[in-house]
Formats: sequence, structure tokens, C-alpha cells
Amino acid sequence: MTSEITSAAGPSPSVEAHVQPRGLRITLLALCLAGLVVSFLLWMMQADARGALSSALCSIGQRMACVDVLGSRYAKFVGVPWALWGCLYFSFLTLWYWLIGLPNHAGRAWHVLPFASNVVSMAGSAWMVYVMAARLPTWCPWCLLAHGVNLALFVAAWRGFPRGPEPAGQTPWPRRGRVLGVVGASAAIAVLFFLAAFAFIQFAAASAWRARYMEAANTADYLIWRHARATLVDLPVRPDDPARGAAEAPHVVVVFSDLECPHCRMFDRFAARLVERAPGRVRVVFKHYPLCAACNSAVAEQTARRAGPACPHPFACDAAMAVEAVRQLGGPAAAARYISQLFEHADALAERPYERLVLQVGLEPAEWRAAMDDPALARRVADDVALAKQLGVSGAGVVFLDGRRMHDWRLSDAREPNRTDEQATFDLWDRLLGSD
Repeated sequence: MTSEITSAAGPSPSVEAHVQPRGLRITLLALCLAGLVVSFLLWMMQADARGALSSALCSIGQRMACVDVLGSRYAKFVGVPWALWGCLYFSFLTLWYWLIGLPNHAGRAWHVLPFASNVVSMAGSAWMVYVMAARLPTWCPWCLLAHGVNLALFVAAWRGFPRGPEPAGQTPWPRRGRVLGVVGASAAIAVLFFLAAFAFIQFAAASAWRARYMEAANTADYLIWRHARATLVDLPVRPDDPARGAAEAPHVVVVFSDLECPHCRMFDRFAARLVERAPGRVRVVFKHYPLCAACNSAVAEQTARRAGPACPHPFACDAAMAVEAVRQLGGPAAAARYISQLFEHADALAERPYERLVLQVGLEPAEWRAAMDDPALARRVADDVALAKQLGVSGAGVVFLDGRRMHDWRLSDAREPNRTDEQATFDLWDRLLGSD
């Protein structure tokens, strides 16, 4: 079967249509696309060394493991991974055989471009096969597949050279303009590939450094060391601030919190268990830091300095006022219980569950509604925000222990960083609180 390629303007009496062997062209395109996919997978596996992708695709046995090959000093050429060179090479050939195809007799000199790239690439394939056979202890199956595709492509490209006598008066195909267009497009793709590779490498390096930092910082010794060296600040606590634990406890924890903040909810649950675990040794005090400009001037100032929502947590101010009304009526212990109720219903604050939850802490909704009209509630929240600003607090969930800011109040699970290692965290706090 054959396919016919003519100029964009259509055939003319002086231009002979170029007829190409369709089967060979489709074969070349299929091989190029297969090589591109395999090279991209190899590049991803090289970036994900010993990660999930490498384990899933290339851990067959002791003699078949891509990680050893891709992690060796032979896996790069002039500092660039062979897999990335493969992506560029197969991208160029894909464009060539898609937009140009195979030449006619008069234009066969242009076929030297893709064929020369085949020859150079085959030399690289031969070298890497030799390395795996003679210098490395394992083989990389996906690498062998890429080299096999490259060999098949070399054979198919060799068959694409026109043979036999050149017909008289034949117009050369491909045209110079089309060749320059494909070469230019390939160069642009190469630039994009290298930029993407650079960005990916920088991101991977940053992620690796962050993982190392988190591993070093996620220890009790480190958090205790950071806390001991934190600046001691004057952090006044009112006698009627919402709180858990004995008023005479030797240790005081202060948290600046937002009632829509998931991290704050996590700490509130932990604090309730901590007070039970260490009765008489610690008091946990709640102070307001709602992330909404309606009652937090610091959020308003941050919004004015840089683009961002003026009220990331739109119900936090109403919830803070509701807590203050409960405190005014029932005292700090009732307010602390009410705070826990609000945290457990944080996803439903849009439904204004405040009155219903007031009943659960033993107060009358009518009295609570009357207390909500007191302008002193807003001043109380504003005073907490002003104190937070004075202490350099710019977000919710910041915890102070005995006047020193904590770098972090919890230890994460090594396997799931977003999950708290509860036992390790309680052990950390046992050490922080000592045996008082």
C-alpha cells in the first residue's frame, strides 16, 4: 500500500507527486512512539530511584533491576541522563516521519539526517548493552527494550533509502522549508525537554532535602532542643481564658487557634488527652486567632500586602464570638468543652449550630443569645489577636509551652508524614513536662 504526499497548494503539472510506502512509514512511526514512551518511563524511573515506580516496573530479580543500571555512573552522558537523550532522539524522529516521511530519489540526501541520528544512537545502544553485560551486575529490561526498538528503527530507516535509478525530472522530496521546520520544531522541543528536566531535577532535589530535614527534625531530641532555645516571652493568661487542666499546674500551654482550622482541631483532641494523661501537671489555654479579616486585623493587613482571600475561614469570627459568650456565662471550663464541640462540628459551621451545641455544655440558649450582644466579646477576641501579633504569630495553630514557642507540638508517622505518631508525641510531652 502507498500514501501520496503533495504540496499544501495541491499538485501542479510541473511537480510530481511523491508516493511513499505506507507500511514502512507506519512502522517507523510506531517504533518512534514506542521508543519515546519507553525512554520517558526510564527517565521517570531514574528520577524515582528506588521509589514506587521503579519497584512496580523493574524489580524482576537479582539479575534484572533497572535501579542499579539507572543509578550507575554510566546512566548519563555529559551530565544528562541517557533516557532524556532518548526522549529527544525519538521525539525528533517522530516529527520527521510524521511530517516528512520517506524521501524520493531526488531528495534522498535529506534522509541522511534521521539516518545519521540512528547511527549515532546505535553506537550509544551498543555501548550501554556492553556496559550491562560486562561492567554492571544487573540488566535493565526496559533499557534493553529501548535498545531493541532502536535497532528495529535503524533497520527500517535503512530500508527507507530509495534504491534504483533516479527518475528523470523528479522534484526532490522533502522540500527544504519542511526540513527546516521539522528541525526547528525539534530544537524547540529539545529546549522544552531540558527546561522541564531542569525544573523536575530542582523539584526532586528540593523534595529530597525537605525529606532529610523532616527526618532530622521529626525527633523528640530536636523539638526539645528547639524549644529550649526559643525566646522566652511574656505571654499573659487571663484567669478566665478558656482552658483545660488545673489552674495551679506548673506548666502552661497556650495555643492561638481558629475554630475552622484542621490542625487546630488535631491539637485540641491531643490537648484533651494530654491533660488526662498528666493530671495536675499541665494547663492548656485557648486564645483566639480566627483567620478572617472581619475580626482579625492581622489578616486584613496581610491581605492588603499581598493578594489573597480576606476571609479564608468565613465562620471563624462567629465561632469565636460564640465561644466568648459561653465563657462569659459558664466560665473557662465550659468554654473549653464548647470549643471541642465546635471543632467536632467544624464542617457544619455554615449551618450555625451554635445554639444547639450550647445545650450540650449545660447552658440556656436564650441566655447565650443575650450574651452574644455584648460588645465586650469582640474586644476580647481583638485583644487575643493583638497579643498574637505582638508575639510574631501570623497563623493559627501556634503553640507556646511555658512562654516559649514550639517549633512543632507533635511527631509525625515516618511512613505517613501527615499522620501523628501518637505514642511518640506523648513520649515527647512526657519529657517536656518532666516529673513535676
